[in-house]
Amino acid sequence: MKYIILVLLFIQSLSGAQNRPEPDQLVLYKTTEQTPLKLHVFLPDSVQSGDPRPAILFFFGGGWNNGSPTQFYRQAQHIADRGMIACAAEYRVKNRDDVQPDSCVMDAKSAMRYLREHASDWNIDPNRIAASGGSAGGHLALATATLTEMNDPQDDLSLSTIPNALILFNPVLDTWLYAGSRLGDLANRLSPLQHIQPDMPPSLIMHGTSDATVPHTQAVDFQKAMKEQENRCELKLYEGMPHGFFNQTKYDETIEEATLFLRSLNWIE
Repeated sequence: MKYIILVLLFIQSLSGAQNRPEPDQLVLYKTTEQTPLKLHVFLPDSVQSGDPRPAILFFFGGGWNNGSPTQFYRQAQHIADRGMIACAAEYRVKNRDDVQPDSCVMDAKSAMRYLREHASDWNIDPNRIAASGGSAGGHLALATATLTEMNDPQDDLSLSTIPNALILFNPVLDTWLYAGSRLGDLANRLSPLQHIQPDMPPSLIMHGTSDATVPHTQAVDFQKAMKEQENRCELKLYEGMPHGFFNQTKYDETIEEATLFLRSLNWIE
């Protein structure tokens, strides 16, 4: 019986891999001393025709320790099918590259700058680029909007890293509470909650109320602080859902919320 179960799980994993969308392009956006970093690009039909299009940049989760851009392949394909350019970014992580989260932030900012600098390559409107991510990847998306430090000196610093919208899946919002004992003072410097300011991009946060990794109270506190600065911040709580729920039982619901949010910005029909 155990053998049969293992065979069935293996077949299921193969089926999932076969059904997974694949990017249209892999584009080098940065070379580091540890590894080259690429954007996994999903394109709509006839990308070069018509007016410049909005885009979205995804960052995978994994506690800044591990993870892969494949985490957001389904979301990227869904959004590309609706006319936007969607990219999932590689970035350095602790387990593979022996870096701390400040290097992850540096890479996230480099990816956003690259997308703006090369917007015309994909007929992107540089004033309509969203950042998105899950867990630590959600933190990186927010870091591009909130943190002024941790810039790669090789970047063109005249290019803004601030996205025009944010879509966040159970993001790390208070870095001190999440990893203060591990990161020390760096945790405060990395924390989006401590760097909220007026005129931040409109934001959507989706979080499970049973998240034991990143408690949903972080999202409640973040929304409150955003509203105090008169920033648009929508919070959708999913009762009883754990960490990573957005790629499991609630994928359909969360991608629909993201679609509705983009529609509210008039980025898609």
